[in-house]
Amino acid sequence: MAIDLQAIRDEIDGDPLTRGYAGMTDKEVSDDMNTKYRGSINNLTHTQFLGIISGNWPSDTANRDYCLALLGLSRGNIPTKELKVRNKLTNGGQAIFGGPTATALEDAWGIQISRAVELEFGKVRPGTIAEARALP
Repeated sequence: MAIDLQAIRDEIDGDPLTRGYAGMTDKEVSDDMNTKYRGSINNLTHTQFLGIISGNWPSDTANRDYCLALLGLSRGNIPTKELKVRNKLTNGGQAIFGGPTATALEDAWGIQISRAVELEFGKVRPGTIAEARALP
């Protein structure tokens, strides 16, 4: 996969997250871009989902049917990347789960990624930063 030096240059020059790239060395920029500080949402596997909710299976039919539908329709992963699914499971007055179960679900689907991964740069090296900065 070819590295998009212009996209890296645009990230450095624009610095949309105000990381202070202009005052950093090439190594500092690459280290920062490769550090996992960005939040992302992950789908849960059936095993993760069932492990978290075991013992807390919803008692009412509608919520139990919703959880069964998630398990049946998802083909291996619970679609927790979808905001409406996350809200139904853990947010608001109509949420299916609360307390420790909600916290465990939220912890399981939240992951940390680097800015480089978020922007699909892959691992960024100091030499790549130098090349991007040298573009006209």
